[in-house]
Amino acid sequence: MYLLDYIIRDSILTVTPDTSVVEIIDLMAHSKEENNLQIATVSALNDLSSSHVDHKPSLKYVRQQPIDCVLVMENAQLLGIFTPTDVVRLVACGKNFVGVEINEVMREPVMTSNQNLDVKTTLHLMIQDGIRHLAIVDEENKFLGIVTPESLATGLETERLSTKEQMQQEKIVQGSFSDTLEKQITERTQELVKANKLLQRGICDRIAIEAHLLQTTSELQELFQAFPDIYFRLNSDGTVLSCHARETTDLYLPPKDFLGKRMQDVLPDDIAKKFQEAILHVNDKNSLVSIEYSLPLILGSKSFEARLFPSIPNQIIIIVRDITEQKQAQDALQKAKDDLEIRVEERTCELKNTNALLRQEIVERQRAERQLKMSLEEKDVLLKEIHHRVKNNLQIISSLLRLQAGYLKDEQVVGIFQDSQNRIRAMAMIHENLYQSDDLARIDFSDYIRNLTNNLIRSYSANPNINFKLNFDKISLRIDTAIPCGLIINELISNSLKHAFPNNTPGEISIDFSMIQPGRYLLNVSDNGVGITENIEFYKNRSLGLQLVWRLVEQIEGNIEFNNKNGTYYKINFIEQK
Repeated sequence: MYLLDYIIRDSILTVTPDTSVVEIIDLMAHSKEENNLQIATVSALNDLSSSHVDHKPSLKYVRQQPIDCVLVMENAQLLGIFTPTDVVRLVACGKNFVGVEINEVMREPVMTSNQNLDVKTTLHLMIQDGIRHLAIVDEENKFLGIVTPESLATGLETERLSTKEQMQQEKIVQGSFSDTLEKQITERTQELVKANKLLQRGICDRIAIEAHLLQTTSELQELFQAFPDIYFRLNSDGTVLSCHARETTDLYLPPKDFLGKRMQDVLPDDIAKKFQEAILHVNDKNSLVSIEYSLPLILGSKSFEARLFPSIPNQIIIIVRDITEQKQAQDALQKAKDDLEIRVEERTCELKNTNALLRQEIVERQRAERQLKMSLEEKDVLLKEIHHRVKNNLQIISSLLRLQAGYLKDEQVVGIFQDSQNRIRAMAMIHENLYQSDDLARIDFSDYIRNLTNNLIRSYSANPNINFKLNFDKISLRIDTAIPCGLIINELISNSLKHAFPNNTPGEISIDFSMIQPGRYLLNVSDNGVGITENIEFYKNRSLGLQLVWRLVEQIEGNIEFNNKNGTYYKINFIEQK
């Protein structure tokens, strides 16, 4: 029998790279407390010489194993491994677990793609190199499972019983071969004895590690006592099982008033409603939820952020963090922004008064176009800052959409989020180009098209067999024209990347942009893909992207022509208004 017959696939705990180390340690600790081993045995084989009824011995293990190995996976690829030994190592070096993700402390796994190794050779290699968890991958480095000494032992025992049963049956049928069968059983038994000795040595090593881990439990408890945040453990209905706060003044009520009661029953009504909704969400979705609220405490009102996430079955963990200073900083920043806007408005009024005085006092003119020049430079700086802030805000919205999409499982909804993210990114790139440009009135649209195309290729992980043909003059557009044009190109290229070339078929996408006369422009976007089989009006009514294209063309007072022969072809004429 080879390795594929011994691998463990379903009972392995796997996590993503951004999982908190604290969550994993908590799972390890509770799995060890709830470990329950039950062994059911069936009577062994009766004496075959005295009975003609076949009896097959069986051994059934019903066990909820403690978690002694956590695998870090992403996209079916094994990235790392984390065991109780690593916990001891981190504690010994004084590592702070709070806020640490598993990808920062995981070890590189030992892997093999040779799935045809025999058990004896594999076991010898594992003992020689001190390996307890051997990852098995296929030729494409896709994770298949884990081999451990226990899984090898179980497999060998099953094989031994099967071999012994087969030999005994053959002994009844072919009595003349009894000596040979007995010799084979003896040799196999000797091999198993040697293998069991090697396994016992490995098990002893594991026991020593577990003993060391138990010794460090008190140290972990001390670290928990130093934990700066407020901690609650709840039942699924919100009943508080335990709570901890470094300063009891940070709690709305004394600890004894929380224990045995539901969170939503002891907090103020408005805050209780938030916790009730968050607890229902955690129970339904089995995912993390964050809420913010303010509480009147003994030392004054404070703002808090509560993060609720599922723990062991039917339990919820709440970590509450004081964000009062953060909120105060945000308020101060908003006040500074308001003051800046007031100062800008006041400065604008001053400029108007100065211009009126310039018309009346010729003598003061030269001293006044210098003050005006300085003011205009300040306005340019402010405009650049505005474009920079708009770009940053759009990028934040894009990032929030990407993060939210990571929690979604519906592919259609994920696609909608991705389309929205690309539209926001298309607008953000225009503000970014204006911020970096010396001319705040116009944008180099040719460079913008190249950057936008590259962004869409990365966003949709585009088919490598698609060739992009870009042909355009060096044209600059005002921002009120550039934004709708950029969104039009974004929608049309996105449609081609998603629908025109199924199954990675090769093809070509073309973008032609030219100025046919001063102030009049021609934009052609086409592909030679599968095309649109339905009437364009029918397809447009079903596609938000195409509806957006037609409305944006109207916005820039242009016209659009569509042709679906040999793929799709869009021809857009428009005039840039003065």
